Amino acid sequence: KEISAGIMLEDDSAEGIKNAFTELLNNPSYKKAAKDCSEDFRACSGSKGAAEFIENAPHNSNGVDVLKQLSKETGKLQLCYLLIAVALIVIFGLCITWKYAWIIGLAAGILNYPITQKAQKKLYNKVIKKLR
Repeated sequence: KEISAGIMLEDDSAEGIKNAFTELLNNPSYKKAAKDCSEDFRACSGSKGAAEFIENAPHNSNGVDVLKQLSKETGKLQLCYLLIAVALIVIFGLCITWKYAWIIGLAAGILNYPITQKAQKKLYNKVIKKLR
């Protein structure tokens, strides 16, 4: 998918695999991209060159880097979460008491993992949806 020589399998049923395979066979752009990749791979001298080619992956492409995109979105999420937690601690401290403001920080720390996991799943689906 990254180098436009394949597609992301959306449906792993027999019919979905058949449809994906048919798309790959009938669209000449996939064949050209696969051929270009093959030529790059074969241009490597000997097995050592081929190994270096593989080890130096990923190679430049016009594709979208899903991990980079997801990391960017997750970073934004973490920053927002941190700012909200700090704001709640300050509000609690100013309005009620600073003596127990640490409880808000502790709760935010404990809840960080499950909230982030749930949000990351949504972000992942959002990024994948953009690719389709």
